[in-house]
Amino acid sequence: MRLINKLFLLLLLSGKALLGQDVQQLYDQAREVLAAGQYDLALTLIREAKAEIDRDPQADPNQVFAKRLLPQVEKNARTMGELAAALQALNQSVQNDLFFQDLTPGPEAVRQYTTQAKEASLDLVRRRDEIIRSHVLAPEYRSAVRGLPVYAQSEQLASVGIMDRLSEQFERMTTVLVDSLNAVDLRYRWATEKLAKLVKTNAANKAQMEQMSKEVARLSQERLNYINSIAEMLVGESSAESFNRPVTLNGNQVENAFIQAIQSEIARLRSLADVDSTEYRELAHNYEKIASYNRIFAKNRIAADQSALIAQYKAALDAVPVRTPVAPKAPRRLFYYVATALLLAILVVILVAASKKRSAPVPPSRIS
Repeated sequence: MRLINKLFLLLLLSGKALLGQDVQQLYDQAREVLAAGQYDLALTLIREAKAEIDRDPQADPNQVFAKRLLPQVEKNARTMGELAAALQALNQSVQNDLFFQDLTPGPEAVRQYTTQAKEASLDLVRRRDEIIRSHVLAPEYRSAVRGLPVYAQSEQLASVGIMDRLSEQFERMTTVLVDSLNAVDLRYRWATEKLAKLVKTNAANKAQMEQMSKEVARLSQERLNYINSIAEMLVGESSAESFNRPVTLNGNQVENAFIQAIQSEIARLRSLADVDSTEYRELAHNYEKIASYNRIFAKNRIAADQSALIAQYKAALDAVPVRTPVAPKAPRRLFYYVATALLLAILVVILVAASKKRSAPVPPSRIS
């Protein structure tokens, strides 16, 4: 009988120990899952631990779990849940309020759209960070915020999401920009042909030549502006390191116009007799832009890589003669002034010497 009582007491104490261990395990699991960002699961585990204590107060005889440990984890779990809800509301608000006004297709519209998208992205990141700072979490749970799905959604929205919305505007502009690019390219080729004919015509006057040269330069710059606009649409602005291409261009319209642009720039460089250093820097700047367009178009599969043609372009640029500045000649009148002053100085020296010679005393003659 005494042996049975001892066994019963041992089983009772073991059961109590096991119940206490269950609460400890639930507490540890709650902390672990909360550190991984699973705040809902953490709250569930805390509720189970509290229920276990309510069923058997001996599971937490000193009330350490009930009054201190579990409330601490619960507070952080609820704070993280509130933070996630605030981020979700922010993401939804940005998606609802993001609106791009219709603008006339062109380089300025691309710049305005891109600036608006960048500002929207930066504003989203700023507001998101403010929400995170306003919700105080224990140090061991702070890093879990960046692992929350809603945080990843805000990161995606700040980069790809906003650019995807912007791509809808760019898609509507694409046809207009490409058609404008082709139209400008046709006018440019017509202007260059007319200029070439004027060069061969003896009857062409200097004013006509200068006017047509300016028109060729203007059309060349306008064509580069349209190419740049299309390239900017492909690049976009983003806070992420990489994102999907914001606009899709079908067909080979851009490729044909781009090739013609490079070829005409090569022809223009080869036709130049010489340029000064300022003009050469402008030509070099245009080359750098076109070379960057080639990288963008090739990367986005808008046009085949034109590296061979770009190499010809670089060779033509390097072959352009650059005039060496000539030191300005002194004005002829200034030369006369200097020469006259020099003669006057010489004359004064001679007169002074003669005067001294006349005023010198005559030595007495010797008597032999």
